[in-house]
Amino acid sequence: MEKWDGLSSEERVEMQRRLEGGDSLRAIARSLGRAASTISREQQRAAQGEAYTAQAAQQRASHCRRKPHVPRKLAEPVLWTIVQEFPRAPWSPSRSPVILARAFPDRADCRVSHDPL
Repeated sequence: MEKWDGLSSEERVEMQRRLEGGDSLRAIARSLGRAASTISREQQRAAQGEAYTAQAAQQRASHCRRKPHVPRKLAEPVLWTIVQEFPRAPWSPSRSPVILARAFPDRADCRVSHDPL
């Protein structure tokens, strides 16, 4: 799994300058050495219907970075036992949520994600 690497403040300033100059997202991505999808998501996330500004985008990114993901505790002992066996299971990790959904069809609290933190 690829680690997310957000844009630097300098890249955001360059992106704003190029957007104001009328450059396409693909051209901006090429010049920054980033994927076009990264630039597109950055623009959508930061602009939210407004013109993209590097300062607002940087503030939002800094704020979001300060909120760490807190994993949910698995309080159900049976569920915890099952989940502990998943790394040794013969199936793909992406099958684990499906298996739990079938084992606990009426319990939304017995759901997990296969994505690592």
